[in-house]
Amino acid sequence: MSLLDLTVEELRGAGVTHLVCTANLEGFGLYEVFANNSDLTVIDTCREGEAVAIASGLSLTGKKVCLSMENFGLFESLDTMRALPRDMGIGIPVFIGYTGHGAVADAIEPFTGNMKSQVQLAGDWTEPILDVTGIPYDVLSEEASDDDTRAALGRALAAESPYGLLVDTF
Repeated sequence: MSLLDLTVEELRGAGVTHLVCTANLEGFGLYEVFANNSDLTVIDTCREGEAVAIASGLSLTGKKVCLSMENFGLFESLDTMRALPRDMGIGIPVFIGYTGHGAVADAIEPFTGNMKSQVQLAGDWTEPILDVTGIPYDVLSEEASDDDTRAALGRALAAESPYGLLVDTF
């Protein structure tokens, strides 16, 4: 089963109905699934901090929510991430596009021009920043077994704070 199909199956099984999303290449497949299914809802946002606030509010009203953003956006949203879901104990799975890492770094190279070093830096910073902030995370990949992927998604869905799920691409 593909990573995307398995992820959607697990999210649906857990009752997730909302994807709060700031546009990102890596999460586009997940976005498409939510956008093309009438029982799922996508909420588009302009900034990642806004996405975190909206997802937190929806969660507090009893909705089952996940977030999708790229790692550059994670960096932008850290204060909101700390102030709302982390400090308030709101569990939100956060799919984080792992820009500058693995296959994505190779795929976007033709589009980055003089920014290649910045893109690579984002990839290098992602896990250390999550470690420093205390946001737990797993790396999701097509190469992982279905059992390992289910276990990572289970940890994210059961968490009582934000939980990062780093993805090269869906």
